[in-house]
Amino acid sequence: MPKVSIIVPVYNTEKYLAQCLDSIINQSLKDIEILCVDDGSTDSSPEILKEYAKKDSRIRIIQKPNAGYGNSMNLGIKELTGEYFGLVDSDDCIASNMYEVLYKEATTHDLDFVRSDHYRWYPERDSKKLIYCYATSGLYNVVKRPMDSDDLFVRVVTCTGLYKTSFIRENQIQYNETPGAAFQDQGFWFQTTALANRMMFVNQAFYYYRFDNENSSINSYKVISTMNAEYELNKQIAKKHEDKHEKIIAFYWRARFAMTLFSCRQMGEDVTPEAVKPFCDSFAKASQSGELDTAFFTEDQLLALSYAVSGPEKFSKMQKGNLKWNALLRKCKHRPGPLRKIFFHLRAFGVKLTIDKLLGRM
Repeated sequence: MPKVSIIVPVYNTEKYLAQCLDSIINQSLKDIEILCVDDGSTDSSPEILKEYAKKDSRIRIIQKPNAGYGNSMNLGIKELTGEYFGLVDSDDCIASNMYEVLYKEATTHDLDFVRSDHYRWYPERDSKKLIYCYATSGLYNVVKRPMDSDDLFVRVVTCTGLYKTSFIRENQIQYNETPGAAFQDQGFWFQTTALANRMMFVNQAFYYYRFDNENSSINSYKVISTMNAEYELNKQIAKKHEDKHEKIIAFYWRARFAMTLFSCRQMGEDVTPEAVKPFCDSFAKASQSGELDTAFFTEDQLLALSYAVSGPEKFSKMQKGNLKWNALLRKCKHRPGPLRKIFFHLRAFGVKLTIDKLLGRM
C-alpha cells in the first residue's frame, strides 16, 4: 500500500498537462501512486499520459468515455490503494514537498483530512499570489472537529488537502456526478467537513491554482445557477446524515449561502438580477416554507439574506455596492498581513465577530 495516492482528472488539458505531471512525479515523498483518469479527452492528453507512464511506473492511466469531473473523481477514489489520497487538477501544479508535509501531519495527528493554503497562480503574468484559507490563529496547526468550529467556512479548495482513504470510504463520500466540472468539489468539501472528527489546517501554501485557463469551469457566466444546482444535490446528502449529526442542516444552509455569496462577489459588475435569480428564488422559497435554518449565519450574512429573499433586483444592487469593499481589499494587498486579514473578517463575519476575535473572545 503506498502512503499517498494522487488522483489527476484529465480532460483536454494538453497545454498544461506535462507541467502538472512534472510537479507530481518530482514529489519529495516517493511512496506514491499517481492515478490519471482521462475523461475521454479529444486532444493529445492521452498521448502525453502514455509517454509519462512509460517513464514512471507509479503512474496508472484509467481511460473512459466522457462523463464529467465528478465521475472521474469517484472512479479514482474507487481504484486508489493509498493510505491517504490527494487530488491535483491537470491544469494546476504543486510544490515538491506538498505531500511529504501533509502526510507527516496527517499520520502524526491521525487526521481524517488535512488542508493547506494555496497560491492563486497567473503563469502568463509570471506571478503568484498567496491566497489564505482565512483561518484564524486558533485554527492553524490545531486538531479540530469541523462542526464544532465557526471558522470552517473558508474558501473551498479541496485540492489543497490530503484525505484518509478509510474515512472517505466508511462514510461513502462521493462527488456529485453532474455534467461538466463546475463546482463539483462543493459536495466533496461539504461532506468531508461535516463528517470529519479530526482535521487540521497547515499554514503553508503548496498548491498552484491556475487562473489563466479561459476554459476553466469557474469562468462560466452560469456560475450562480450551477452552484445553486450543486447545493440542491448536497441538500439530499445533508438529510441523509441528519439523524447522526444534529448540526448538519444548519451547516448546510450556511455553507450554501456563504459559497454562493462568494461566487456573487467574484462576478463583479456581472452580478445582474438575471444571474442571481436562481439563488434568490431558492432562498426565498426555503424561507417561506420554514425549511431554512439560519442558526450558523453571521450578522452580515443575515443582512445579505434579507436582500436575497427580497428579490434579485435588491440583492444585485447590494452586491454591486459591496464592490467598494473589494476595491479596498485590493488597495491593502501590499499592506501587512494583519491589516488585510482584519478587512477580510469585517466583510466576511461582520463587525461584532471581528471585534470578538481581536479581543480574544473566541
